[in-house]
Amino acid sequence: VGIALFDHRAYTAKPLRLVRGTNKKAIRDHILALKEQGGTNWSAGYQEGLKLFDTIDLNKDYENRIVFLTDAMPNSGELRKDKLFGMAKKASKRGIHTTFIGIGVDFNNDLVEYVSKTKGANYFSVHSSTEFKKLLDKEFDYMVTPLVYDLKLQLDSNKYKIDAVYGSPDAKLATGEIMRVNTLFPSATENSQTKGGVILLKLKKIG
Repeated sequence: VGIALFDHRAYTAKPLRLVRGTNKKAIRDHILALKEQGGTNWSAGYQEGLKLFDTIDLNKDYENRIVFLTDAMPNSGELRKDKLFGMAKKASKRGIHTTFIGIGVDFNNDLVEYVSKTKGANYFSVHSSTEFKKLLDKEFDYMVTPLVYDLKLQLDSNKYKIDAVYGSPDAKLATGEIMRVNTLFPSATENSQTKGGVILLKLKKIG
């Protein structure tokens, strides 16, 4: 684990190293002592986080991930190649994936769609300290563990064709493709119930 901090500039608070070689109490005290200052330079913060990986050999047997925390709303300009989300897409090709966490903010639809189409990336929004603790503690494994890449769900039938799909904007009716997911993550189960989404199909009988 390593930690990069940013305001209008960015700097390393903790180099990337194995947890067993880390003084966890010192890190906790350091985090609790942080004070807000300066502006919000997302790109500089992300670049600083990427630099931490330059000190190690990227091992494909590990899940290499940046957890990016922000309490401000990134704008569409961050989709450029040299900005926050553009850098995250480029990093994913190196095997460094990203989890974006909006603290008290919800990213707009364009940004969420961009994240969903970036391999290995995901996005969460938390609006209370209780939600934050739950996500970073009990649900941490689900947040950082991709199950499947490039998942495609398709209908193959001689008797029916798809007339309409609801809940999957990337559906392609002509080919029978119901949905495509770049990265599928697991979901936590509580009281035998699992978070998820619903996709509805309207089928037309042809045989």
